[in-house]
Amino acid sequence: MNKLIWDLQLHEELEINDSLRVIRVPAGWLYLVAAQHPVFVPMALKGQAAEIAQIEKRYQDDAIKKIIDAVLTYYEIEESDLYSRLRKRNIVNARYQVIYFVTKYAKKMTLEKRGAIFGLGHDTVIHALKKVNTQIELYPAYRRQVIDISRLIDDLMVDLYIKQTKETKENESTTENI
Repeated sequence: MNKLIWDLQLHEELEINDSLRVIRVPAGWLYLVAAQHPVFVPMALKGQAAEIAQIEKRYQDDAIKKIIDAVLTYYEIEESDLYSRLRKRNIVNARYQVIYFVTKYAKKMTLEKRGAIFGLGHDTVIHALKKVNTQIELYPAYRRQVIDISRLIDDLMVDLYIKQTKETKENESTTENI
């Protein structure tokens, strides 16, 4: 993934904020690095903050879905269990890890929005983050789980990146034909 991102050698950084860097690269593309993953958009969107914000929001929503998919795959649980009030250890761990990875990949989200994914309050989100970080430090097996899930997420994010790149290029070619 990193090779794919950083192979773009000629670029000009246009704007930086907390979780979004906008970089112009050759061939008329803007290169958005949102939460460590790329999204390509046509150069025509430069200066159009609303459209860039919309792309970032769509990317964030897709990224959250990919995170949930990776955690569900790893723990082999049903999505309905993840959203339920069940307090079984593997389900709670899965929920907490989704919150942990959402924090890692979608940094602009508030604690309330992260908790809203599962109907939890901001205090529970803080507890979940502390719990995951503590378990990563104390238990090598748990750390290994987090690393394995992180790899699953990265694989799914690459798929998301490829899908978005194809969609953007198709949209651009459709616009050129008009």
